[in-house]
Amino acid sequence: MPGHQNSGYGKQMMDFAERRAEELGLRKVTLVTNTKNTRAIGFYESIGYKIIKEMANYFGDGENRYLLEKEM
Repeated sequence: MPGHQNSGYGKQMMDFAERRAEELGLRKVTLVTNTKNTRAIGFYESIGYKIIKEMANYFGDGENRYLLEKEM
């Protein structure tokens, strides 16, 4: 949501999800985002996620998505 961007909420949510993943013994976290969402891609890369691959028409809406991954 534009009104909440740069507020730190996204980082807090990702920190929580990553801590929980570690508690569960998971070795990595993956997520999907639209290839056009450069702001989200920049955010995810800034906290250690790497683009693994691009997937065409991932949700059947004609839009391509990136699969991103972070090792725990």
